[in-house]
Amino acid sequence: MRGVRASLPARKAKADVVLVAARYEDDGRLEVAKGYVRHDQIWSDVQLFDRETLVDMLGLDRRVATAKFKDLAADFSLKSKVNLKEMDGNMWLVVNGTTGSRDDLGLPLF
Repeated sequence: MRGVRASLPARKAKADVVLVAARYEDDGRLEVAKGYVRHDQIWSDVQLFDRETLVDMLGLDRRVATAKFKDLAADFSLKSKVNLKEMDGNMWLVVNGTTGSRDDLGLPLF
């Protein structure tokens, strides 16, 4: 749209990776998530991230967050930071405020 600026430019983003949708397996583990990676001042094209890749990113202190689209393409509104949480000997991918024994990113399904 003419004259409208994105509200979350990549250079000021507080996340290295933003996730916008998820797909889960029957046992509650994340199968794959759709998201975007920050490359300096721009966001990548849509990418698919499997569970192991996200766990590795979090282990390397990459900032992973959930987000939703705003009016413009590649304009995101950050929702929550993604964390690894240990429960009953398992590691789960969760966002702030979620509990339970499964991965839960609070994202729409695809």
